[in-house]
Amino acid sequence: MKHLFLSLFAILLCCSFYAQQIDSVVVYFEINEFKLNPSEKQKLNKIKEYSSIEKIIIEAYCDFLGSYDHNLNLSKNRAKTIEEYIKGFTNEKEVISSIGRGFFPGTAEELQKNKNDRGIPEHRIGIIKIIYNTSVAKDKEITPDLEEVSNNNKNLTINTEETTIPIIRTGIEEKILEIMKDDSESDLNIKLNNINFVGGTPNFLPESRDALLELLFVMKKYPELKIEIQGHICCQDPEAGDGWDMVNENYNLSVNRAKAVYDYLVLNGISTDRLRYKGFAATKKLYPEEKNEFQRSQNRRVEIQILK
Repeated sequence: MKHLFLSLFAILLCCSFYAQQIDSVVVYFEINEFKLNPSEKQKLNKIKEYSSIEKIIIEAYCDFLGSYDHNLNLSKNRAKTIEEYIKGFTNEKEVISSIGRGFFPGTAEELQKNKNDRGIPEHRIGIIKIIYNTSVAKDKEITPDLEEVSNNNKNLTINTEETTIPIIRTGIEEKILEIMKDDSESDLNIKLNNINFVGGTPNFLPESRDALLELLFVMKKYPELKIEIQGHICCQDPEAGDGWDMVNENYNLSVNRAKAVYDYLVLNGISTDRLRYKGFAATKKLYPEEKNEFQRSQNRRVEIQILK
């Protein structure tokens, strides 16, 4: 039985015992509204679960509808609404910035998923970035073990002191083994399905957990394996450069997303000698002319290249 000792960050992707972590909460607004629906308030209520918050940054956006001045004011009102709501249960000093930025970066009518809808719901958002100190565990520290289930090689489980958490495999190991047996000199790339990010950021969404854990499991299981992590973005002309990263505030989104996977592996014990990362922006689209959300999602991806 193999035991792989992980941090709590490796299980939940929202906690760690490292010095500092950034999480994001995203809320959505109706067209031309800055009030929060009950479902969006519930998302913000999750901030109550955090301890040792160092600072909170709020940014709000609008989609392509409306004039520049109208949307700038609307986004400011959205940011103010979020700030006033979360100050009801946080320390006022924790909110260090609350900004309405107007149009969402790159928003355009052509990006609508449903042409019967007005505007783009995914661009009418508020992003709440929570920077918190993780050097102290919230309750009690646990040391989880990742184990391969011998009677069902399609599943993994994480055992903690209190519970067993199932991890569903995404096929990464099988693809890697197939490539490792291939003697060809062609590009050996694997798309990491289900590794998704908060829009415009390098922050993982919760559904990325299984794929990240399986990748970590494989890297631990095959210590000779070396990989390059490659980030890609959608919805942009290949000549336009990289995308805007709202967390790091730079135009390195594809690089930063690849680095997020790199950092995850390094933080969980994988040597930097076995890893490198690179961003390709929108220069290697699987679908050069994106016609629907499926094609955009396929272009917005992380891949790994096996380095033989």
